[in-house]
Amino acid sequence: MTTEIQQELEKLQSGQLRFTCEQVIEWARKHPKSALHAAFEWDDVKGAEKWRMSQARRLIAIHITNAVGTRRVVSLSIDRYNGGGYRDTNTVLNDHDLREIMVGDAIADFLRLAKRWEHLPELTPIIAEIRELAPAVENVA
Repeated sequence: MTTEIQQELEKLQSGQLRFTCEQVIEWARKHPKSALHAAFEWDDVKGAEKWRMSQARRLIAIHITNAVGTRRVVSLSIDRYNGGGYRDTNTVLNDHDLREIMVGDAIADFLRLAKRWEHLPELTPIIAEIRELAPAVENVA
């Protein structure tokens, strides 16, 4: 199923070796009735706040780590649907129900990544293994 946004992006890309985010934004700005235009937050105050939220997530991921660089906190899908937040990774790993949700979230993340790279035959065996795990996990998003 082709969406309006997909059609607009494909039209913008057509005939180019590559296209940039800046080109997409500029095209959307010039076409206020487009689906692409509607997908952007044009209110600078709201947009700035969304950007700061994105920066905060990145800062948490980068800086709340142990000595070897592994994240010490995790954002679970159940929390994202209830206002967000982070939990201590060890606490989650030691709670059977939360651990199961975390594993389901991880598999869902892997499956999203697999869709991005499934056209590479070198990854076919790895993707097949991940897909085999998915039905075994109740909470795959």
